[in-house]
Amino acid sequence: MNLYSLAEAARLTGLSVEALRLRIKRGKLASELGNDGRPRVLLTSAELEVLRERSNQEKPTLERQEQHSSHDGRALAELVGLLRERLDAAPAEELARLREALAHARGRAEAEAGLLREALDAARLRADLAEREREGLRQRAAQAEAELRAMQAGAQASAAALREAEAGRQAAAAEAEAARGALAAARAGGRLARAWRALIG
Repeated sequence: MNLYSLAEAARLTGLSVEALRLRIKRGKLASELGNDGRPRVLLTSAELEVLRERSNQEKPTLERQEQHSSHDGRALAELVGLLRERLDAAPAEELARLREALAHARGRAEAEAGLLREALDAARLRADLAEREREGLRQRAAQAEAELRAMQAGAQASAAALREAEAGRQAAAAEAEAARGALAAARAGGRLARAWRALIG
């Protein structure tokens, strides 16, 4: 069993490349992909001989089919020519309607595109405004935080001053108490001195 390209197998068997492809597709011939990614046909000598005989038997039939195909091709060409004549003879009004419909569709598409562009611009504007508002809020929040820190520092300073004032008041009260004690002692000492002088005299 040997591997043949489709062209080689067609030359050896007398079949067309398309006929070989159909046989491969139907599973009547074994094949595998070559290194180039193209199919290769696996054929033995006996299979080559059988395919040659079938090709020779099918040649008269193929010739008749080619004659019919040639006739059908002429008929098809005549039909195409007739259709072209009808197309060329199409009323100008129909063409004008088609052009008008095309222009209308184009106008609608351009209008819709314009509306979409306007909507996109409006969305971008709203996004810009929202970003500006967020920036303003961030700035106001930072300012309020700074003011709060300043108020806290002022409160701490006021508390320290209050503590100092309380300490001064307590010191003044102690000094006043000591002065009263000294005064009382001085008064008591003066009475004793007078009594002593009275006794001596």
